[in-house]
Amino acid sequence: MLQNGLMGALNRQLEQCLASGRQAATFKGIKYAGEILRITCEGEMSLEWLKQTVRALTALWEGAQLNVVPLAQLPRLVRATLWIPGPPFGASDTMGSS
Repeated sequence: MLQNGLMGALNRQLEQCLASGRQAATFKGIKYAGEILRITCEGEMSLEWLKQTVRALTALWEGAQLNVVPLAQLPRLVRATLWIPGPPFGASDTMGSS
């Protein structure tokens, strides 16, 4: 929901900028991860446009509270891998076998 609703709203705002002849914001990349939409702005003008546009988006969905923050303020996601070995060799002989 976050990705589709927000991206659609941002695209509509960009189209309005282009249609009116104003300079549109440009971005280096957009990545969606969980509940975070990470948008890398090309420059300060694009960052300011993004901040103003997100503040103006009020009714994307009930309870939406959107904010533009620097990457350093986002929580770091931790990825872990866990290996759970099978039963030890010969365990079937000792575990509940009669």
